[in-house]
Amino acid sequence: MADEPPIGLRSAAGLRNMSPPANGYGEGGGEEEQRMLLIDGNAVLYRSYFKIMARVGYGGLKDMGSEGDWVLTVFTSLLTILRLLEARPTHIAVVFDYRGLTFRHQIFRGYKSGRAPTPDTILQALDCIKPAILSMGITALEVPGVEADDVIGALALRAVAAAGTKVRIASPDKDFFQILSAQLRILRFAPKGSGIVSFGLEEFAQKFGSIQPAQYLDVLALMGDKVDSIPGVPGIGEKTALKLVHEFGSVENLLERRSEVVLKRARESLMLDEGAILLSKRLLTLRFDLPAHLLPHNLDDFVCQSPKDQGENFMKLLQAMSPYIDPSVPQDLEKRVRKIWKTWQVPQQALETYF
Repeated sequence: MADEPPIGLRSAAGLRNMSPPANGYGEGGGEEEQRMLLIDGNAVLYRSYFKIMARVGYGGLKDMGSEGDWVLTVFTSLLTILRLLEARPTHIAVVFDYRGLTFRHQIFRGYKSGRAPTPDTILQALDCIKPAILSMGITALEVPGVEADDVIGALALRAVAAAGTKVRIASPDKDFFQILSAQLRILRFAPKGSGIVSFGLEEFAQKFGSIQPAQYLDVLALMGDKVDSIPGVPGIGEKTALKLVHEFGSVENLLERRSEVVLKRARESLMLDEGAILLSKRLLTLRFDLPAHLLPHNLDDFVCQSPKDQGENFMKLLQAMSPYIDPSVPQDLEKRVRKIWKTWQVPQQALETYF
């Protein structure tokens, strides 16, 4: 196992007493309530891609040209972002995964080794969606060597700790459960349709009982993650993991007392563990204390404001992609974007459903 790069590591358990970092957000600007929306760009893009592919498979998109799949993926993703903007945040960023190796690959060479290659449609869509987002007046981020989850976590906790901002993270990723708080909720996409569900401390307690959000990291460490090749413990799923964390508090305490575990199969697997559980916990821990040279932003960098060119570059991008799809799609998108730009010109009350 290679040494970790020099980025500090803190677990979510230490968040409550965390002081604002030196490269944090300060006090924010103005008297208006600060509401920050952080969007998992890759999750939105993949969700759009699979929706388009499902429609193709069921014959819902018949006359689509060779370029139509990635163009529709971009447009569908942008429409999803616009739907999220109906929550009326004051600040926004869309964050994407770094395409190369990250510090987790240095911790564990097998990290994400079982994933299939990224579809060409996604790669084409990525090249176009980032400039499209920027031309809408929205910050798009990709930090070298760092995954989107860590960037989102760092931005979210800086905002909460330094500026008292309400933060909403739009992502299906359960890794974010470990940083839930009174000011931080997750906007999760419904499995079917276009619904969005707000998930916070109350919903967490209803679903998982008396464990704390920071302890869900221990639950994840026991379960592992097949998609990302994170080992966990063979034979332990979420139900058993929750029971063990509820009883022992943490995986560290569980490992010290593993012989006391009543469930035979779980006890046998735990007795055989030679470091996979603690490795899994390291891999699943969000690293939010990223140094200033990697994330040199302040809260004002993410203010919702219409583009300085009055949308000229955005309209050029729409025109360039429009020949490949039904003209009603870009027309609808343009109408929605212009409506959003108008709302950004005056203070807006938050949509209580999300904020």
